[in-house]
Formats: sequence, structure tokens, C-alpha cells
Amino acid sequence: MLAFGFATVFTLLPVYYINEAELTPFQLVLVGTVLESTVFIFEVPTGVVADVYSRRLSVIIGTLLLGIGLAIEGAIPAVVAIFIGEVIRGIGHTFTSGAMEAWLASEIGAETVGNVYLRGNQVEQGASLLGIATSVALARWGLHAPILAGALIILAAGIFLILAMRETSFVPAARMERGSWKATLDTAREGIRTIRRSPLLITFVLIALFVGMSGEGYDRLWEAHLLENIPFPSLFDLRATTWFGIIAGLSSVLSIVVTETVHRRLDQSHERSVALFLVLCTAAQAAAVLGFAWSGQFFLAVACHLVASLCKGIAAPLRNSWLVRSVDPQVRATVISTVGQADAIGQTAFGPVIGWIGSVRGLRIALSVAGIALSPLVPLFIRAARVARHKPATAAFE
Repeated sequence: MLAFGFATVFTLLPVYYINEAELTPFQLVLVGTVLESTVFIFEVPTGVVADVYSRRLSVIIGTLLLGIGLAIEGAIPAVVAIFIGEVIRGIGHTFTSGAMEAWLASEIGAETVGNVYLRGNQVEQGASLLGIATSVALARWGLHAPILAGALIILAAGIFLILAMRETSFVPAARMERGSWKATLDTAREGIRTIRRSPLLITFVLIALFVGMSGEGYDRLWEAHLLENIPFPSLFDLRATTWFGIIAGLSSVLSIVVTETVHRRLDQSHERSVALFLVLCTAAQAAAVLGFAWSGQFFLAVACHLVASLCKGIAAPLRNSWLVRSVDPQVRATVISTVGQADAIGQTAFGPVIGWIGSVRGLRIALSVAGIALSPLVPLFIRAARVARHKPATAAFE
């Protein structure tokens, strides 16, 4: 349901920003900065809420806030309204980030989450295909229509979670501890202490930082680059909104096929194999981003974008499952949220710089900088494999 709703919204949301709200490249990235600044502020506190009070409650609150924020953006195509919607959406994201992964690991066991993440990614891609088709169809009534429809779907998912989501393995803090905030502060301190003691988790923090630095610029500007710098083909007289739907659909299909291959062939319990695969994904993603930035031909640019999107989509669940297996269950949501905060720092600090470069020097230069920002990930993944082999992250607790 969430993947269906998000695909309905995000397939054409950037086009809505550009054509309806008339945002500049700098403002496009500034929208992401507002979102990630909100994530940075609320990520750890909401992660602690999930560890101390209830992960189920945290996920439900976050889902409802995500729907409300997107509904505001779709209803009012103005910069201020979009910023307000992004703040609400950012708070919602922090409630679900970490809590969802920690809830799942507690319910089914951390040893099985890797395969579930990959299989879940396939299900999400299938649902996203329906969302993409829905988005393109609704765009006939205006670019605001798919955004509002997707927001309603996400709100419906939140109501469904209230009725159907169970939480059987989580033990909340004692009532007195919850009321005094002592457990909240203790959990936050323990999560940060865990990261400081573990070279592996420190490496994951650095990885998240560079992922955020690159991702914010590329994710916010690639549609603008296609619209402004690359002529669309006249094939079948398709509109730009339809082409964006086709691109999103191809991305989902490729992700389903390749993820299935990874699911069958990659042993996720072997950190060196995972690290090598992530190194290859990162190198391919960086090359694809640079190729997309400097391509002047539509289909070549689309091919580069599909490779970049595919590599990014496959790498994310692999990183998440590796991280989940490396953290003690008692502080899992807090640690994951802290790593997510590093991603937000990268996006918040570096995203506006890429946006400014896009406004002043052009979108090709800005996208090139986003591609180069991926290069530090290669040695970091190699380091993570070495650290995991010599000293597991759980040693900090032992």
C-alpha cells in the first residue's frame, strides 16, 4: 500500500514542482534541505520513542504524518506550502525510519530480515508499477491529482496499520521510566555509545553521509535536467508526463528482475561478498550518473538513469540488512536512526551546494558533482568488510 501510494505521488511530484510551483534548481534542492533538516532534528528522538514506547505506534504515527504532509503539498502549489508539507513529511519519515526495521527484526528475527528486505523490495516494485500507471492516468486532470490521490492511499495505509499491525516481541520500558524520560535519555546515550565503540558502525555512519551528499543533488535535479537540457522524442506524440511514467515503470521492472537474481545468488551472511557487490554497485552508479549528466541524447540518458536508479535501489536494502544484523536489539531503532541522521546531514549540508551549482553553472556540472560524491563509498565498503571480519559490531556489548 505504501509503495503504491508513494509511486502515485513521486512519479510526477518533481514535474509538479517544476511546472506548477515553478521552482528553480536551487529551490528544488532547498525543498530537500527542508525535509532533511527536519529529519536531522527529529531522527534520534523519534527513534528513541520507538525503542522505549512502541515501534508499532511510531510506525502508525509516521505513516499518517506522511500522508498529511503530501496532501498539503498537492493541494497548494506554492513554495511555502511545499516547505510546510515537507516538514510534516520529514517528521513522519523519522517516526517510521528505524522503527519499521526494528519492528520487523523483532517480529521475525534478525537472521531472516536480509531475505525479507529483498523480497519486500520486489513486492514494493510491483506495487510501484501500479502506482506509476495510476499517476500518469490521473495527470490528465492536472499534476495535483496524483499527489492528492497518493496522499489518500498513504493515509488509508495508516488506518489499516491501526487495525492490522501487531507487536508481539517488543517489551516497552516500565511506566515510571517512560514518565520520567530516564529510559528515553538512557536509550539515546546507549545508541550513540554503541556507534562510538564499533568501527563497523562508524563506517556505516560515514557511508550514510556520502550517500546523502550524492543522493540529494541527483534525486532533485535529474527530472529538471531531462526537461531543460535533453529534447524528448516525438515518438507516438507522447507527453513528458507519460515519458516519466515509462521511465519509472522500466526502473521498477528492472529492479524486480535484478533483485530476484541478487536474492538467489548473494549470500548476505558473508560480509565480504556483500561488500564486493556494493563496491561494484557504487562504481556503476557513479559512472551512470556522470553519463546521464553529459549525455545529449534522450534514450542514452534514460539508460544511464536506469542504471543509476537500479544500483541505488539494490544497494539500500543490502546496507540496511547488514546494519540490522550488526546492532543489539535493545538499541536497534536508535542506532539505525542515528545512521539515518548522518544521511540527513549529508543531504542538508551538501544538497544546497549542488542546487546552487545547478542554478549558477548548470545542471550538468551539478549532476557531475553528485556522481563524484559517490567515490568515497568504495573504500568505505572495503573497510566495512575488513572490520566486520576482524571485530563484529556486537563485540561492543559483549
